[in-house]
Amino acid sequence: MLEMRPILAEAARGALGEEAGDPGAVVLQENAVHSLIQVSAWPHTHERVATQLAESLGVDSAPEPGSALITSGATIMRVQPLSWWLVDADDPSLDPAQWMTADLGTFLDLGHSRARVALSGPDSSTLLNRFLAIDLRPSVFPIGAVATGAFHHVSVLLHRRERDFHLYMPRGFAVSLFELLTETAAQFGSQVLPSGTH
Repeated sequence: MLEMRPILAEAARGALGEEAGDPGAVVLQENAVHSLIQVSAWPHTHERVATQLAESLGVDSAPEPGSALITSGATIMRVQPLSWWLVDADDPSLDPAQWMTADLGTFLDLGHSRARVALSGPDSSTLLNRFLAIDLRPSVFPIGAVATGAFHHVSVLLHRRERDFHLYMPRGFAVSLFELLTETAAQFGSQVLPSGTH
């Protein structure tokens, strides 16, 4: 199996220690994507697929569109009306190949196509709004919310977690987008941490 290697390590190394003002205002860190599988249903099977996903994760129900659920085994996000992302599902028992059939839908390994950056700190939402036209007020975009948006014309996905945001970017654009984030974050007072894990 191919090794998942951080793509932003070199860019992050160049930004380490670049701080201005309050160093905790924005904290950025690449979090390696261990696995990312897109599970898609047909229009007439989406309820059955949602039920199967919930059962495999040991939860009552799969998330609704625009929301995510973090379980002990993985994060599951409803990214489209008929599609979910299953992220960091390291347990082989969570592999949709165990139950997915052509009559139910399809699944696709996207793990090597995305880079993920965690953004935390009191000004992280302000930084994100310099690039994303998404209302990030907690009353509108609460914990567990998921949305796609255009970041310099590149489609990205944003997930609000309890203590941070996770930004999923296509790997081919990740370095340039990360550099834009770190350069813009400096005005708030920022810290770039070495690549880590979720």
